Amino acid sequence: MNIKKVCLPICAVTIALILGISIWSVTNQKVFGSDITANNADNLESFAALQVEKSDLQDKLGPNSIYPEFRINVEEEKLLDKSQAEAISETENELLEKEALYWYATNHGIQLSEEETQQRIEAAITDAKTAENYDEVAEACKAAGTTFEATMRENKETYKKEYIINDLYNAKLATFNEGEKQLSEEKLSAWEAYWDDFVKTTVSEYEKTKNFAILDKAISKNKVLIQKDITDIDRVKASDISVFNKLNY
Repeated sequence: MNIKKVCLPICAVTIALILGISIWSVTNQKVFGSDITANNADNLESFAALQVEKSDLQDKLGPNSIYPEFRINVEEEKLLDKSQAEAISETENELLEKEALYWYATNHGIQLSEEETQQRIEAAITDAKTAENYDEVAEACKAAGTTFEATMRENKETYKKEYIINDLYNAKLATFNEGEKQLSEEKLSAWEAYWDDFVKTTVSEYEKTKNFAILDKAISKNKVLIQKDITDIDRVKASDISVFNKLNY
C-alpha cells in the first residue's frame, strides 16, 4: 500500500498532503501539485466531477453498493494516464487492501463514532482552506456543480474507513518506533518493509473470511460492468450486489 495514502498528517500545506488519507488523495501530485498548470486544473475539474457522479450513483444504488466507489476509482486512475486494464487492477488491489485493513482495525478495537468522524472531517475542511492551492480546488468543485466541503461531507463513510485505517497505521508505527519522535533513514526503510509485510499478511488472512467471499463476488461483477462499459442504471442494478450490510466487522 502507498504509505502516503494512509499516514500523512491532516495539517500539511497542500491539498495533496492535507487530504493524504482522503478521496482527494487518490491521485498523486501529478494532479494535485502545488503548481496549478493547465493540465492540473483540468484534472482537478475532472476529479471534482467524478465526486459528484459518485454521490449520484450512491444515492441511486444505495449505501451497500460498492459499484460507485469501484467505478469512480477506476476513472480516477485513468486521470493518471492508466489504461483501463491497469486502472481496474489498481482499483481492485486498493479496495481489497482497504477492506482488509479496515477489517483488521475494527477487530482490534480501533473504532470511530459518527460524531468523531464528523469532527475529523470538519477539521480537515478547516485545514484545507489554508492550503496554497485551495482556491484552485474550490474553483474546480464549483465548475463541477459542487463545493469542496460537499465532496467531503457527502462521503462520510469513506472517510470513516480511511481515518480508522490511518489510526491503525499510526498505532503500528508507534509500537515499531518505540516512542521515538523521528525515524532514522535506516529505520524508515525497515518500517516500510514491516508495513508492506503487515499489509500482505492482513490481506492473506482476510482472503480466508466470508467477508472476502462477498467482496470478491461483487468486485467480479463490477469489473464486468466496467469492461463492457455498462452504465445504464437499471442494468447496473440488475448485476449489483449488496455488500456493506453483509460484511461482519
